[in-house]
Amino acid sequence: MKMKKSIITLIILCFCFNAKAQFLVNSTNAYLQIDDLPNIDAVFLFNGITPLTEISYEGFENVEWREYDNSFVANTAYFSPDNATGYILLIDGAPTYYIWVIDYSLYPVALNSLSVSDLQADICTTLMLNASVSAPDLVYFDKNNQRRTLTRSFTLHYVDYAFAETWQDSVVNHTETFPFTQITVAAPKQDVIFCLSGDNFAKQMNIRTDSICTDYIAVAVETHAKGTIEERPENNENNRKGGTEKDLNGSGPLNVYLESRANTPTANYFKWQIYNIENPQNYRNYYEENIHYTFQDYGSYVARLIVTSDGGCESVADSVEVQVEDYVDIQIPSAFSPNGDTANEEFRIAYKSINPNTYKCVIYNRWGRVVYRGNNPQKGWDGRVNGKMSATGAYYYFIEVTPVKKDPKTGKYKVEKFSGVVNL
Repeated sequence: MKMKKSIITLIILCFCFNAKAQFLVNSTNAYLQIDDLPNIDAVFLFNGITPLTEISYEGFENVEWREYDNSFVANTAYFSPDNATGYILLIDGAPTYYIWVIDYSLYPVALNSLSVSDLQADICTTLMLNASVSAPDLVYFDKNNQRRTLTRSFTLHYVDYAFAETWQDSVVNHTETFPFTQITVAAPKQDVIFCLSGDNFAKQMNIRTDSICTDYIAVAVETHAKGTIEERPENNENNRKGGTEKDLNGSGPLNVYLESRANTPTANYFKWQIYNIENPQNYRNYYEENIHYTFQDYGSYVARLIVTSDGGCESVADSVEVQVEDYVDIQIPSAFSPNGDTANEEFRIAYKSINPNTYKCVIYNRWGRVVYRGNNPQKGWDGRVNGKMSATGAYYYFIEVTPVKKDPKTGKYKVEKFSGVVNL
């Protein structure tokens, strides 16, 4: 495992004058006022306290500043604070506000090391990193003189891979509260660089701090199987396709494109298992990432996808269900009119769930001459023989089809025959 460490330091000098609650601050350095802590009105963090640093009260009453030990500080609205000191603002002689001041620059953070732990419970789902961080307590005392500490937190930053219709980079900022020696995150789906930085107060004050990084080669896999029915081109087939990408149904035979959509290149071994749900032990294996498969016979099927990585992780959580619909009688027109008006231009059947390779159609004229032979249910007779339009009148058809569903009595496919008259 290769580890990279980068140290970035930036000194910020600024003039800050901002109002929060009842106080104004004058500082040449960055500062932060925290107002939501229990039993104290405010805690001020300064990134360096100078002789020019001032805290002042915004009101106009008779005011006086004292330290927590009741020693006098100032009888003006403003005063110059010291590090690690609490102050009481008295208004008309009554203690009214309690604040605490901390020089943040005197409590530096040290990011010592970051590495992937060798003790992993399940590296395919979670990942644990070892972190060595030093961060002195930021101590303050509340108005009841109870010792408290500010909560310091650090951010683990990396760019993972996340699926939302397609795989996309996803920025992750994982927050960890100090103290900690280990950080646990979801196992990344692509190779990443983990970088730990902080703390939260430095970020809030826009202070650039140290960061420490380590590389990681992903092994976790995730897949989202998708099925798409590949339609036959003509529109005389009923119920050609239906359902969703995970639950397909339509007229058989169903030509389906099965797509893995896994987190490649981490996922690099693929296996499709295809079976009829009535006999799940009798399955066929295919080892391509994406495959074209024809579900020939009537029934309900499952195409289960298994994806693995070089690291030994496996995903078997996704599959596509396919329903090849039952056979119904074909619909045969009684007339057609190839006159160029785009309606009923051909003698062509409407059908569902027949084996197109077994289709036969023969049409005779009144003298018994064959005027058309066809073996594709998607095609029909346009009324022409040798390029010339045939005479109007009655013609006789003979059609054979084989449904995709076997005869329940014999267990075999049963050829069905149709004959009749069509008028041109």
